[in-house]
Amino acid sequence: MIDKAITARQTAGYDPKDHLAGIRKMVDIEQNDLRTEPRITGEHVKNNEEVRRLLVDRGIVPERLPAAEDVKKVERRLQAEQKELPKQIEGLEVPTADD
Repeated sequence: MIDKAITARQTAGYDPKDHLAGIRKMVDIEQNDLRTEPRITGEHVKNNEEVRRLLVDRGIVPERLPAAEDVKKVERRLQAEQKELPKQIEGLEVPTADD
């Protein structure tokens, strides 16, 4: 049934991925009986393992990536720099025509 819907969307000139992703998720929930916490947890773990395998296959090992700076830390530093900026401008010497 889903395959027919995909074919119909393609024939009409639409990208089926845009429209049918939600339907496929609902079918997966029904087929895999993802209605209990243990089954949902198992599916979650399986999905994470697959994503990790894809990354590693492409040469991306998460443990080897450089640590990113914490967003909150960057925001605080930016706010502090913005407070200091007017003080720094007041202390600048204005060049004269003689310079």
